[in-house]
Amino acid sequence: MLELEGEQVARRQPLTLAAHLLLLTMAVAIPIVALAFFVLNHAIEAQRSSIREGLASHARSLANLVSSRVDDFVIAGRVLAQSKLLAAGDYPAFNLQAGPILPGIAALGVEVFDKESKVLSATSSISAGDFPQRSNPDGPRLLSDVMQGRRIGHIVRVNIPVEQVGAASILSVIVATAEFQKLIERQAYDKEWVIGLLDSSMNFVARTPEGTRVGTPASKEWQAAVRSSPQGLQEIMTLENERTITAYTQTAHGWIVGVAVPVRVLDAPVQASRQQFAFTALLSLLASLLIAVLVGKRLTAKAAIIENAARSLSLDREVPIETTGVVEYDKLVASLRESAQLLSLRKTERDTFEQSQLLSGRMLEAALDVVEIAVYQWNPQTDIVDCGPQFRKLWDIPDDATVYSRQLMRKIVGEDRAMIQREILRALAPTGDGLFSAEFRVDLSRERGERWFYCRSRTEFENGRAVCVIGAARDVTERRQREAELESQRQELRTMANAMPQLVWVADPSGNLVYFNENRAFYRNDERGLMDWAAMIHPDDLAGTTSEWQRAVETGQPYSYEHRLILADGAYAWHLSRALPTRNERGEIVRWHGTATNIHEHKLREEHIRVLLAEVNHRSKNLLAVVQAIVRQTAKSATSTDEFAEKFNARVKALATSQELITAQNWRGVRISDLARSQLDHYSELIGSRMYIDGPDLLLGPEVAQALGMALHELSTNASKHGSLSNASGKVDVNWSVESREGIQMFVISWVESGGPPVRLPERTGFGSFVIDRMLSGRLGAEIKSSYEPQGFVWTLSAPLEN
Repeated sequence: MLELEGEQVARRQPLTLAAHLLLLTMAVAIPIVALAFFVLNHAIEAQRSSIREGLASHARSLANLVSSRVDDFVIAGRVLAQSKLLAAGDYPAFNLQAGPILPGIAALGVEVFDKESKVLSATSSISAGDFPQRSNPDGPRLLSDVMQGRRIGHIVRVNIPVEQVGAASILSVIVATAEFQKLIERQAYDKEWVIGLLDSSMNFVARTPEGTRVGTPASKEWQAAVRSSPQGLQEIMTLENERTITAYTQTAHGWIVGVAVPVRVLDAPVQASRQQFAFTALLSLLASLLIAVLVGKRLTAKAAIIENAARSLSLDREVPIETTGVVEYDKLVASLRESAQLLSLRKTERDTFEQSQLLSGRMLEAALDVVEIAVYQWNPQTDIVDCGPQFRKLWDIPDDATVYSRQLMRKIVGEDRAMIQREILRALAPTGDGLFSAEFRVDLSRERGERWFYCRSRTEFENGRAVCVIGAARDVTERRQREAELESQRQELRTMANAMPQLVWVADPSGNLVYFNENRAFYRNDERGLMDWAAMIHPDDLAGTTSEWQRAVETGQPYSYEHRLILADGAYAWHLSRALPTRNERGEIVRWHGTATNIHEHKLREEHIRVLLAEVNHRSKNLLAVVQAIVRQTAKSATSTDEFAEKFNARVKALATSQELITAQNWRGVRISDLARSQLDHYSELIGSRMYIDGPDLLLGPEVAQALGMALHELSTNASKHGSLSNASGKVDVNWSVESREGIQMFVISWVESGGPPVRLPERTGFGSFVIDRMLSGRLGAEIKSSYEPQGFVWTLSAPLEN
């Protein structure tokens, strides 16, 4: 039995220091490598997750951009759908009205359909051969699917219901899919990414790369994914047969936006990182083992010096001073050498410590007097409070009187007394922590009045019973008064901020919002009632706002910028945001205090004035051009200054008459009957007897009314000088009508004279001939005939009604 135990002891030989270091290195290195491998995998997965979340964010952002672009066409369509010309069925005039609007929103044209989806009207940019069928196949749907026009390429329709009374039921804004292709390309996504926009039939509206796939269906996997959920993140095969991670979401109008990254792009850096890590980990492990072996041999050799030092200490001999080259070994040798010296000095140090404690007690007592803290000791069994002069002064108690706790309790204000009693009972309970802390009011002498005290104590227990309470008290009345004043000032500032019409805000040095006044209710908040600048600012204004804010933060200068903020109803309004920095004693910015003022109405007025000025400038140039033509032509035909002045004044008056009618109708057009009567007003006594005016009620455009008014003036002037109005029996018939010639609606107006003197062909032509012939034919694309018949002069104008 003894032999077996001896064999076991022999087999359990202790390991050397080098072996322990080798094992320690293995024990440390292997978990570190495993942990690093785990962290690497975790980082890779986190990177993949981040990319997936980024794809989803890109998809949502692009969906918002597409929805915003569609909203531009919807708003324009709704504005046109409210046109009074559309309600009145005056489609030519409506097309003239819609023409200037379409380029501003990059639309190709507008079509109008009746309740049976038949075409009532189309702008001149859309011909009858553009589409396979001219009826509206989309019915009441807001957005159509992609369709192929014969002339204008792939397009979509934005269908707006016409709610006014009339034949029109649907107004369609025709938009080229190239607009959405440009929108995607402007985002400058990575060239490896695949971006797609699908209509409700899963056909591409736009796509990068391979923009030529517009109008073709998406991959079957993507179609299946969209049918299962309108938004998601899945691994999908593209039309180019490449696996991708695809994030897709639905726009506000039912289209689908997808952002995809090829799987190979995601996995390539992952494989390289793993291979590099494995090679580095192997080299590091081998190097660590080699270093552990070398260090173990060196430490083993130096350990003999420690052994010699310990032997000298055990023999009560002086420990030799010998350096091992290892800091810990040298410290151990030094410790052995100093041990004897420390034993002899222990008594001296103990005496010094006791004296130091006595001095510290005196210093503590003096410090408590300086800061006016009164210490006390209370015995719960006898209710006696042992205290010094500072405590008696604090509570207005004579120096020779015995202090009882119940005596102090009576000085506490009644409202706080019940609270103090509860806290004391809690602190005396053996099951608690024995701590007491409270602020309360006391009613002292008439001179001192009511004061605020702060008291804190600790209870000591013996055998489950409270035997002593040690505490301190202090007068904190001045602090409470300052706090009350500060709170009053804060309340005044909050009331002032809430009374302001602006959005008042406070931000930290980084721009994070920490306060809003009550006007935040007028703006969009998140579910927690908080506001975030990035979510509030219009996407088009975010970059400029960020740049201006960064400039203010870097320079410390006041911040000021105009941008659009989103309101509670989802609409954006222009605001002027301003902020000033607040600095601490070191000059560092600690707060930004700012306001956001709604200037939307002001911006709208500015834009309206700009548009009006541009329109006035354009119309003034046109009017001046006409006056210049009148001057040139009148000067050519006039034989004297008086004749020039008479003709020029008459012609300018005729131009002014037409201009008054056009201005009175706000440049929307002039009724031809009003134009004819105004130009022939100086013959009003002849109308109905020698001059007859008749025709349907038609609305002329401003430029057409101006030219036709000048023509009527010249015709009446010639008739009064040389024609049927130059005698007492002649007559003039002014008639207009709308006729259909070879399927084209034509406007026809005629001036027929009869009963006048014999008609002669004029020997020369002047401004009158220029106005009634070349000016009208050039502006209207009209056919004009002038006939000098024996019975009287006849003038006829025929022009397409749409002109």
